[in-house]
Amino acid sequence: MEKLSQEQQESLRKASNERLRVMAARICSVSEEEIAVMDRTALLQIVVAGSTARAEDEKDVTPSATARKPPGEVEMQLELKRAELELKTIEAESRKAELEAGERKAERELRMRQMEMEEKEKERQDRKDRMEMEDREKQRQDRKDQMEFDLRVKELEMQGERQR
Repeated sequence: MEKLSQEQQESLRKASNERLRVMAARICSVSEEEIAVMDRTALLQIVVAGSTARAEDEKDVTPSATARKPPGEVEMQLELKRAELELKTIEAESRKAELEAGERKAERELRMRQMEMEEKEKERQDRKDRMEMEDREKQRQDRKDQMEFDLRVKELEMQGERQR
């Protein structure tokens, strides 16, 4: 800050944080998001470093020279920066919402597949139970038929012996 003139130092001290952010955005290659979260000291360091570097290259580009811009232009630039930041925030929220929706959809699909698999397993188990029951019924019927056959054979043998 000592490299700047008294007038420039005073101008920077009186500048609002928003104005320092605009100046820093013009001067350096730091992203807008980083500038938006910087404190006043860091902003002043960037503006001073940029101003002294430019002063060596160009005598006319100093914070006081940028302060000479029409007040409406600065406000318009600030408003533009705010709108861009808001747009980026909205886009980030939109991407986040899309990701969350995709996750919810994947979870629903997974639950549906699990339910389908459980249903198929239940159907398979039902078929197995039904086949076992049919098999037991068939065995029972076979035993009953065999017993009736054996009984009929005994009856016929007894009739045959009576007739002798």
